[in-house]
Formats: sequence, structure tokens, C-alpha cells
Amino acid sequence: MYLHLKPNEHFGIAVLDAIATATIPIVPRTGGPWTDIVEEGKYGLGYTNIEEIPQLISKAENTLDREKNIQEQGKIQPRKLQKKTHEGIVNGDSQ
Repeated sequence: MYLHLKPNEHFGIAVLDAIATATIPIVPRTGGPWTDIVEEGKYGLGYTNIEEIPQLISKAENTLDREKNIQEQGKIQPRKLQKKTHEGIVNGDSQ
């Protein structure tokens, strides 16, 4: 995650770089990073005061953990795949 602390910035190239590297940006709800880059919450998280930041960091961490779990569930385990394919060939199965 990337925490951007500068309010009222016109654009915010660092926020754009964060998104480009699949990093969740947390930006002030003012200026270009919020309206033009994060698109008011579509591509990241926003805060109006610094007291909100710890909660947003937790939210970003939960999102990252959830994505990691989804990726882990979708991975193919090569040994199981190889064994299944090998057994299918030996037994004459097409799958």
C-alpha cells in the first residue's frame, strides 16, 4: 500500500506510480490524486483527517490478504497435475 500525505496536490505522479505497480493508494480526499487518479475511491482509499488512516491501512491489508488467498486457491499444484495426467495416460483415460 502507498500512503500519500500531501493534501490539495494538483496531480500526484507518485499515486499514479503506486497504482501502476498494483499498490493500493491511500490519499487525502482533496485535489487531483483523489478526483483524477483514485477516482473518488474506485482505485484506492481516501481520508479526510489523519485519524482515519489506521483504519484505512487495516482495510488495505485485509484486501491484500484476501487477494493473496484467492491467488493461492487458484494455483495449480504441478505434482498433482502431473500424477493425474500420468495416471490417465497409463490407464488410457483422456483426462
